[in-house]
Amino acid sequence: MRRQDPENRVFWGGQGSLDSAVELFREKGHVEIEMPAELHHAVFSHLSSGARETQVEQIDQQGDAELLEQIAEIGQLADLRVFLPLARERHARVSIQSPAPHLTIQAED
Repeated sequence: MRRQDPENRVFWGGQGSLDSAVELFREKGHVEIEMPAELHHAVFSHLSSGARETQVEQIDQQGDAELLEQIAEIGQLADLRVFLPLARERHARVSIQSPAPHLTIQAED
């Protein structure tokens, strides 16, 4: 998945409401959530638990609601769970890219 429409992009600092992002997803079936670079290490460490210490900390993963659920296991990102029912219902494709975490949720229906 690649970045598409800037109108579908929301900056979320890891805290606070995701209402605007949820609304975008409901209306357009697509949302891109930009997160601060400070969250990169937490996301990388959680998704790449078997990585070598010398490995470059870069994330480029795609999946479905299960990937979103994994990301939401990170304490600071637990609020992303609000998307899980919607992502499952709409058979969404999920991607996460980093060094500055960029999460994309795209409905497949």
